[in-house]
Order: sequence, then C-alpha cells, then structure tokens
Amino acid sequence: MEARFVGIVERLVREQGKDVLINSVKCKAFLSDYSQNEFKKERHLLTIAIEAGAGQAIANAGDLTICKKQQIRFLKEDRFIDETAAAEAIDLLAFVLRGDRSKSIASTQSNSQQSQIAPPYNPPPQYPYNPQGGYQQQSPYFPPPNMPYPPPPQVKYIGFWARVVATIIDNIAITAILFALFVMLYATDFFNSANEYEIEGIINIVGVSVSLIYTICFWVNKQATPGKMLFGAKIVDAKTLGKPSAGQYIGRYFAYILSYIPLGLGFIWVAFDEKKRGWHDMLAGTLVIKRD
Repeated sequence: MEARFVGIVERLVREQGKDVLINSVKCKAFLSDYSQNEFKKERHLLTIAIEAGAGQAIANAGDLTICKKQQIRFLKEDRFIDETAAAEAIDLLAFVLRGDRSKSIASTQSNSQQSQIAPPYNPPPQYPYNPQGGYQQQSPYFPPPNMPYPPPPQVKYIGFWARVVATIIDNIAITAILFALFVMLYATDFFNSANEYEIEGIINIVGVSVSLIYTICFWVNKQATPGKMLFGAKIVDAKTLGKPSAGQYIGRYFAYILSYIPLGLGFIWVAFDEKKRGWHDMLAGTLVIKRD
C-alpha cells in the first residue's frame, strides 16, 4: 500500500489505540477523517479485512505467519478479495498491530522456486507533511515524533439558535402535513358522526404519529430533518462520529420528553454545553455537527 496511507494508519493507532483496528465501525469513521477522504480503495479494503475479524485474529495470534496465511486465504475465498490486495491488507495489520516487518509471500506461494521463508519487509519511504508544500520527499520511513502531520478535520457543533430555527421549520412542515390530513378527514363523514372526545383523541393520535414518522424517517435516511439540513447539520454517534443506530434515533426521539418536562431545560442546555448537546443527545449518545 502507498506509504502515505501506511503512515496515516500508524498515526491513527498511535493516537486512538490498537482497538481501532479491531472495531470496523471505529476504523471506518476515523480513517475517513484522518485521510481527508483520500485512499478510498485502501480504506475500503482495510475495513473489509477488519470486518472479517482479521484485526482481532492477528492481535491474538500465537503463530503470526500461519495466522496471516489463514486470513489471506479467508479474504480470498470468503470475501472474494484479490489475493495480492488481501495480502497487502493483512501485511499492514500485522505491521501496525504486531510490529511484524516480514512481507507476506501469498502472491508467490504458487511458485515452487520461491523460499517458504518470508523475505524481510522493506517498507516504502514516508514523506513528512509540510503545510506550505504538502508531502515532501525525505528519507526516513519512520518520522520523528515531533514531525508535523496534517491536522484532523475539526468537528463543528451546531449551536443553540440554529437548532431552534431548525425546530421551528420542522414544526411548520409537520403542521402542514397535519392540516392536509385533517382536510381530507373533514371531507368524509367521520367528524360528523364522532363526538367531541373521539375527535380530540383522533387529533392527538394522528399528531403524535405524524411527528414520530416524520422525524425518525428523516433521521434514519438523511441523519437530519429538513430544518437541520438547511443548516448543513447531521446527527452522529458521539463515540465514532458515524451514523447512529436506529435504536439511538428512537431513544433520542423519546428522550425529548425528558428535555421538555423541566420547562424545556434539556433543550436550553444546548446553549451551555461544550459540545452543544441537549439532554436527549446525552441520553442517546449523539451529537449534532456540521456536515463535511
């Protein structure tokens, strides 16, 4: 793999710990940030290997050589990855997780003239980053600890007033939907035959249902409601900065109740929290940030 990508993975492990190469969700999120969305092919290949359990297997392997060969064969046969590409991904994991410098001989196993002993792994040169001139060629593969790296993208949190306006916009949209539904209901004979309590109950049920469906559907598909999308906002998992689970979205919606109860204090909390979180964000483990 390209030297810059190897350096990015080393930096990721140095700053986030080796566990990031065992959890595919964390790896995918952090690699995207650290690589500035470059190296899509390499990131995809490494993520597939980690999803297949290669990171965990290599980290715990007794005989690393046998483990590498097994993982390469598994990626080739089960995940249909090209053998050379699979070998590169496994070599990188072994190098970063175990300090293994021996290069895999998977691409030459069919050649009977090759020795079964893996040749020494000579990694390509790593170029340090210069903010004025980009990556510039210098010799050592391992840069000194104080060598500058491109800074990771800064997370920008969506503030209180932007979220207030977004909520107003969403409430207007929900009201418009409800108005259209009630116009259709009034066109029938239902309200003429129902008593006052039945009408009030139907209105409440329809209102809550429309709000729930509107909000959850937009969160799951777009990570934001139309109001938040107008501000370029999205909801992410607080730990991985990736897409939250459906359970988190549902929990976040019903956690609104706790934010409403004490005079809306859970929503006002956004204005004072360092990461602009409301109580519902804290309970669901989410953040509202600016899209890339």
